[in-house]
Parts: sequence; structure tokens; C-alpha cells
Amino acid sequence: MAGKSSKPTLEEIDYRTRLANCEALEIKVRRDQFELDNKRGELCRIDTALTAFDGFLREFVGFLDSLPDAIQTLIPQATPTQYKDVQELIGTQLQRLADRRLHLSIESNTAQQQANTAAKNERIARTAKRKKDEGK
Repeated sequence: MAGKSSKPTLEEIDYRTRLANCEALEIKVRRDQFELDNKRGELCRIDTALTAFDGFLREFVGFLDSLPDAIQTLIPQATPTQYKDVQELIGTQLQRLADRRLHLSIESNTAQQQANTAAKNERIARTAKRKKDEGK
């Protein structure tokens, strides 16, 4: 690599150019794959996935809520205390599930670009500070 005051050599320029072309090609391939997956209907939006997951959870919670009655039907000799114990166990587990939250969000492209720019600016500032400190 060239020093601070010298210009890049032709080999360095050629290497950087080939590297940039390779990276651009990789990005194009990923974008094309994404577009193809989207056309095939193989991608799912976060809101669609959350709606489906919420539907599954409602069914599952309904099953758990009715489990003590199902157990009472299957095992008629279960005592009222055992029935209550099963209800409490299920209630505890449902509360544990309710206390956990699944946080997903859809950020706009603008917000994502702003976050990327801020991160890039921070990296540049750290690099500049490091170089300045090294120069002292």
C-alpha cells in the first residue's frame, strides 16, 4: 500500500478496481437472487409472519386453557385439587409466555440509510482520530 504522502501505484489501482468490480458483481447477484425469490413468492414480510405466528399462539393458548377440562374428561378420577394444580401450572406457563415479548420492526429505507450513514461517519471519525493520535 502507498504511504501517506505518495500516490497509489498502478498495481494498487488495478487491485482496487478489480476488488470494487468483484464486490459490485456480488451485490448484483444478491439483489438478483432477492428479486427472483420475491417473484417466486418465497419471501415473507415481517407483518405477515407476525400475524401468522399470532394466530398459531391464539390456538395454542386456547388448547392450554382447555387442557384441565380435557384431562378431567380423560381421567375422571382426578380430584378437584389435581384439577386446580393443573390449572395453576398452565396459568403459570401462560403468564411466562405473556411476559416475553417478540419485538420486530419494519424500518423505512430512509431510517435504515440514516443509521448506515451515522455508523459510517462514526467509523470515519474514529479512523481520523486514530491517525491523528498516531501522528503526534
